[in-house]
Amino acid sequence: MEIGDNLIQMNLKKLEEVINGGGLHESFHHLEIHGVCIDSKNIKEGNVFVPIIRVKDGHEYVKEAMDNGAVASLWKKSYGTPPKGVPIIFVDDTLFALQQLAQFYRREINVKVIGITGSNGKTTVKDIKDIIEGILSSTYRVHKTKGNFNSQIGLPLTILEMKRNTEFLILEMGMSEKGCRIIERFTWNSFRGNCPKVDVKNQNLFKNACILQSEEIEYSVNIKSDDQEKYMMQRSTESNRLLERLRYRMMERHL
Repeated sequence: MEIGDNLIQMNLKKLEEVINGGGLHESFHHLEIHGVCIDSKNIKEGNVFVPIIRVKDGHEYVKEAMDNGAVASLWKKSYGTPPKGVPIIFVDDTLFALQQLAQFYRREINVKVIGITGSNGKTTVKDIKDIIEGILSSTYRVHKTKGNFNSQIGLPLTILEMKRNTEFLILEMGMSEKGCRIIERFTWNSFRGNCPKVDVKNQNLFKNACILQSEEIEYSVNIKSDDQEKYMMQRSTESNRLLERLRYRMMERHL
């Protein structure tokens, strides 16, 4: 993919402002970023490196990322001293900074977002995601979650990988803990698949999963393998038509 209109672009001074960072030397303000990466081995020329703390600590790979073509790196303030001579933006939390940047990019593009969550088998959610893409892609430019990029890390990366001319963004949203407001921040429409056993690892299963079934979800799509499909449709006429087409496609799959 060529560097250009297909990637998030801004200078480091603007990036520092967007993510509420600090400490960047003014001599680096003019440098332009083209894309974002969290893996030092997969850096492309012009990417900004975001060191995420997981099983391995991304801060230990900042130098490698720079050697591989990164234009700059974020750095957690409390972590210690970064490599010298490297364009560094200091932040309180690198993951939150990644999410802030994704939110900014989504708003800059002004793309319409469809959020999908649910359980009772990941295949059902994948089917919904693929069918919605199939419906929309005949008319619109669509970008969707790839693989299992449905986490607090995967979602912002999905957003930051979309082309600037995208019209619809389809996000599969996983739920692993209480208090997540990704739906509220990002979505235009929301679909919830049939969820008798929601995948909630860090809390009591169904009791606390009710957050997924509250006012944050605009549409509930209860999809089963028999004739007991139930749908709740509301809001815009355009969205109702999309849901009707989704229902038709899902019933075709079951026949």
